[in-house]
Amino acid sequence: MNFNVAYIKARRKELGITQAEIAERLNITTSAYNKCENGNQRFTVDMLPILAKVLFCKIKNFYA
Repeated sequence: MNFNVAYIKARRKELGITQAEIAERLNITTSAYNKCENGNQRFTVDMLPILAKVLFCKIKNFYA
């Protein structure tokens, strides 16, 4: 399975949440979040439950 960053970006936009808002919840910089969302850096395993909660989805949705 591949990690689906396109889903995360689309879901974030669908909910009207900014990268800065999610970065704050993940306790990372907006720049670091941007790198993750664009596939240049990976989300850590401990970020996934927080990300799922913020995006109102399940972790399995992050995998294609």
